[in-house]
Amino acid sequence: MNHPSRSATGAALLILSAALLPAHAATPAASAAKMENASTPRSTIDLWYVSNAVITVAVTNDGGATQHTTGTFLASDRLTVSANIAPDPNAVGLNAEIFMVAKCNNAYYTRDEGGQWLLWDGMPQSLATAVASHLLPANEDVDVITDLSGLRGDFTVFVGYQVGGELAYNITPLTFTVE
Repeated sequence: MNHPSRSATGAALLILSAALLPAHAATPAASAAKMENASTPRSTIDLWYVSNAVITVAVTNDGGATQHTTGTFLASDRLTVSANIAPDPNAVGLNAEIFMVAKCNNAYYTRDEGGQWLLWDGMPQSLATAVASHLLPANEDVDVITDLSGLRGDFTVFVGYQVGGELAYNITPLTFTVE
């Protein structure tokens, strides 16, 4: 997929560690001002994190009864990863795309609309859209990975949405290990 609205800087921002983010964090007022112009296409993703968005990504091995934001699991477990997106209030009702990136054993993957995980080269042009453009509700649950079993390794998962060139994502990634 070709996404000319994404800059290399924006893609790099998606996979930054939480420790690096505060230097780029936007104030709520700046985020609100940017969201007012969300219907105007931008040529690059802004380097601002939408501070009022809350995106929680969790893994479960018991059918959803217990949600974990980190942990170690067995390869025989059947894991499900899901995300809850509570967007910035200024983004509610605007068109948004949802993106998913997972790192497994030092390789990055991006999920497409069909649910397939594709090897990702880190280039913004090849970042797949996981959920097509739609009106962003005040709260949205999305399945990220379903029935993961047998694959051993260290996992890091990011989920984000883009509105008008502005990218919001979980600044603290889901991290877990499968042994």
